[in-house]
Amino acid sequence: MKLKIAVSSVQGDTPFGGEQIIECERGEVVLENIFKLHFFRIIIDEIIEDNVCFRLMEGGVAHYFVLSKGDSTAVWHRDTSIGEDNFYFELICNS
Repeated sequence: MKLKIAVSSVQGDTPFGGEQIIECERGEVVLENIFKLHFFRIIIDEIIEDNVCFRLMEGGVAHYFVLSKGDSTAVWHRDTSIGEDNFYFELICNS
């Protein structure tokens, strides 16, 4: 299984973002293909059959998600003082 992370952000009038696909393995992944700073990270806590339990770390704040083969997408949004960030998660299961 793989986890696809896509980010769409607007800071002021400038849009930015990107996409990163990671293997579903326990541990921490820095979203270096999307962000230059390591403020956002993914920590995969557990993989149970076709379920992946992970955290989006926003600095020291955790946002928890569980994706499974039957419910394979999730979205997280935040407003900032100068714009917004939208995170899209998709579980890609091997056939």
